[in-house]
Amino acid sequence: MAYTASLLSFMLENLNKTVVLTGSQIPISELRNDAIDNLLGSLIVAGTFLIPEVIIYFDNKVLRGNRTTKHDSSMLAAFGSPNCDPLATLDTTFLVSWERVLKYHSGKFSVFTNLEKGISFLTMSPCMHIETVKLVMSHSKAVIIAGYGMGNLPSNDKDLMACLAEAVSNNVIVVIKTQCFRGTVNDLYECGRVLIHLGCVLANDMTLECIFAKLSYLLGKGFNTQKVKTMMNKNMLGELTSSSEKEKAAATTNDLVVAVANEMNVKDYEEIHDIGHTILPILCNTMVHEKDLAGLKLL
Repeated sequence: MAYTASLLSFMLENLNKTVVLTGSQIPISELRNDAIDNLLGSLIVAGTFLIPEVIIYFDNKVLRGNRTTKHDSSMLAAFGSPNCDPLATLDTTFLVSWERVLKYHSGKFSVFTNLEKGISFLTMSPCMHIETVKLVMSHSKAVIIAGYGMGNLPSNDKDLMACLAEAVSNNVIVVIKTQCFRGTVNDLYECGRVLIHLGCVLANDMTLECIFAKLSYLLGKGFNTQKVKTMMNKNMLGELTSSSEKEKAAATTNDLVVAVANEMNVKDYEEIHDIGHTILPILCNTMVHEKDLAGLKLL
């Protein structure tokens, strides 16, 4: 369902209606099941709220389709959105975070179906044979590689780096993601910068399902290699956290300092500066606790 939702988010161009996907962990034929609640919740969302995007309703949560992944094969809370909070939650009332919902599109609605299927996926491991990587690269238009931590690969492995460089020179799009469930991929470490220099694309905080869907859509459009790479780093449909959103988070930090200063009736610049220094360690500790390295770097 996460793959379907991710693909539909790109295929349904200029979508201005609510598209809800749901399912259940226990079949509706069983006396005790989650199917009825999920179905009723989906009907409420589809019939009551105008959320112009593809969403998944599961376990009382509305998740953006292209941000969703299945993280549990047996629990009722089977789906999660690791890097994007739910768009809405159903408790005693329905709470919709409208500030996160996509805006309406002005173009004409259409369905794009010419999707590219020549996309492969490799999870890097210390025991992986280089010939396996070469074989996959030679038979794919795009390859997604799950690296360690922030997407790091052993940059001192000359054979691997040469393989990646050759693939890129042959117009194979190499996208680097993290093996971690939550977090982002960036060039904070030298390994990441080496991969960018080779011509690889860093997946930011997109899910695996979304990377597949986005590559399939962009390649199916017939865009050249450079445009596909550019678009992979662009936030098209809320599928990744854009730089403007990160800047907004930094601005919120400044707003917090100003709010504290106003509450304390502090007007002097030096005293406001001191408040910022006092709050900063607390914010840093919070970022460390949440494992938000991007937010920590911004601070």
